[in-house]
Amino acid sequence: MSPETPPEYSTDADRHPKHSIAAVARRTGLSQLVLRAWERRYDFVTPARTATGRRRYSDRDLETLVLLARLTADGHRIGDLAGMPLDALRALDREALATRAETTQPSAGPEPGAEALMADALTAVADMDGRRLEAVLERALVALSKPKLRKDLIVPLLVEIGRRWKEGDLRVAHEHMATSILLTFLAAMNARPSVTPGTPVLAVAT
Repeated sequence: MSPETPPEYSTDADRHPKHSIAAVARRTGLSQLVLRAWERRYDFVTPARTATGRRRYSDRDLETLVLLARLTADGHRIGDLAGMPLDALRALDREALATRAETTQPSAGPEPGAEALMADALTAVADMDGRRLEAVLERALVALSKPKLRKDLIVPLLVEIGRRWKEGDLRVAHEHMATSILLTFLAAMNARPSVTPGTPVLAVAT
């Protein structure tokens, strides 16, 4: 099934329950918690149950959930989508895809701001100023998307540090300091969880 061009369902086979909740979560990007919450609150997908009570979703259920995941990620409220027939969800998704295609422009060069951040980071490395390098990386995390941060800042920064070290402009101590800070930064960045759109919010108090 292509996520961009959902097939039209016309046979009973498409309603045959065969997908586990784990498989549906993997295909849609929605957590199992969200899938269960949406089932309880909105009832637009009611999976079948095995003899042991495990959920089983049909191809039609899966398409519905893929569409809902994309539409909520686009900013639609899940409550507004509840009750809409599958054809209406498909039409709404086609409109969203067309809008994204019109507004998304390809970017050949670095994201705006990456060059200035690169210059600041190199200055911090040259001055052996670890705190300033950490501050530059934190600014970059706010200013750039994570893929752009890696591609337009971290990779070029490491390449330039290596080049300057080879040419004698930097010492091995500069490279060790920068590498240590970058490794710590990347580990912390990758550990920050991404929240799936539509995930219920839990408030805990004592």
